Amino acid sequence: MRQSESELCPPNAGLTALRFCPESVPMRLGLPQKMPLYRQVAATLRQRIKRGDFDRDRRLPTVRQLVTDLGVSHGVAQRALQFLQSQRLVECRPTIGSQLARRNKCESTAFLFGFVQPATDLWAYAMYNHLESTLEDRENLCVMRTSRDDPRREREIIDHLLNNGINGILLLPVDGDTNRAYLSRVTKQVPIVLLDRTVEGLRAPSVVLDYRKLGHDVVAWFAQQGCRRILFLNDPLRISSYAELRQGLREELAARHMEGCLEQMDLPLVETVHSYQQRGENEMMEAFFRATTRRLRQEPFDGLFCPQNELIRLLFVVDRRAEDLLPRLRLATLVGASVDARHWGELRGIGVHFWIGQNAQMLLRGMDLLQEIVMTRRSLQRHVRLRFPMVE
Repeated sequence: MRQSESELCPPNAGLTALRFCPESVPMRLGLPQKMPLYRQVAATLRQRIKRGDFDRDRRLPTVRQLVTDLGVSHGVAQRALQFLQSQRLVECRPTIGSQLARRNKCESTAFLFGFVQPATDLWAYAMYNHLESTLEDRENLCVMRTSRDDPRREREIIDHLLNNGINGILLLPVDGDTNRAYLSRVTKQVPIVLLDRTVEGLRAPSVVLDYRKLGHDVVAWFAQQGCRRILFLNDPLRISSYAELRQGLREELAARHMEGCLEQMDLPLVETVHSYQQRGENEMMEAFFRATTRRLRQEPFDGLFCPQNELIRLLFVVDRRAEDLLPRLRLATLVGASVDARHWGELRGIGVHFWIGQNAQMLLRGMDLLQEIVMTRRSLQRHVRLRFPMVE
């Protein structure tokens, strides 16, 4: 049964004890609030399995027992058991329910997955940490490699993974669709789950952030602030997520009859951030400063949307050459859930409005999907879209 993609456990949700094993002592949970509810239930059952609370001949609690004892929905309970089945800890049979897997299956060799992504900057480091967290309660292994946004290197890395018996690949593709035909051939050998962006014409499941909905939300927020001249700093990279963001912006502008209220300025935003992280202030940073401040001073903009929060911080907090424009500008950007606390404070200090990209959740859901495909040996064409929560 498919469950809501955004079902999370709120603080103090009441998962305080498991009462379905009478002879064992109830255990209180201390799990992250943002962990999906079904994962909290699965993690608790897994802890009990590791502790030996269930011997090899005992059945696990039924879905109905989990619903009654934990106060969760039928779908959450069922999905928790399915997740444990995908971990090869549990065998689910229609006639007898859920049982612990036989020892040889439960302790068999883990699956080996590959995670290939294009970044080499701080974002890549954050994704590595997310990957570590995702694998904490799994038996499987995952190798992370960077393609450096080079199509040829992406192919070489995937070929190397295939030659070493990889079971599946999480792929954050390079810019453009150069490798579409190659990736199509790879999907006939091992499953691929796309993250963050899709490749036009490639038939593969995906987990992406909902940039199109974000575009609608951005325009709606600026409209609520009374902004009528908005400058949008756009990165012309040929990736589906950026194209969907532009589509969402256009649609909401048209719906509000604000077509002339937003102007797009194309700049190499990702490359500029990367160059600053590698070399500090340099000629590329200076070119960004000059181009942006010149444009903001030439026209009476009252709103600025830049998806790269680091550039907002550099422009108005670090370099400060546009600081005098702050009184007339409403600023908006995107941040990751793991953004540096000092940077967060600096952005909040100048009144920046945020939407949060759920990169950790995207990686977790992608790993879940890839694992399900490998375990069930089914070709699933599932496409998950995660929203951008807004920070008030």
